[in-house]
Amino acid sequence: EEQKKELETKGVSKFLELPPELKEKWANVPTELEMDRKFLFQFVDWILSHNPTVNDYIIVQGEMGTTFSIVDYFLNRGNKVVHAVSERVSQEQTQPDGSVKKINVFKHLGFRSYMHFPLEK
Repeated sequence: EEQKKELETKGVSKFLELPPELKEKWANVPTELEMDRKFLFQFVDWILSHNPTVNDYIIVQGEMGTTFSIVDYFLNRGNKVVHAVSERVSQEQTQPDGSVKKINVFKHLGFRSYMHFPLEK
């Protein structure tokens, strides 16, 4: 909810989520060492079917190799591709039996744009 409100301040009025079958695939990227382009294009084609313009935000985060490929594709098209940035605050609580319970709380800080990294400094 906090993330949606932030994007609304940037002019975003419509939010699209992957359909359940693609969400399931995104959460379970195949473990073969060679990336399957057909697998990647399922996501690219779905996003393209919604006609994103250069003013639309595309949020991409997940398994590193898949994320890199999708981000690279849309950056090359000139789209705004972002990912969420959060801060992790850890708390340790000593339990009555002496064990320690660790709790991690993630606080959304904002969105960071992906960028092409320059070859020179």
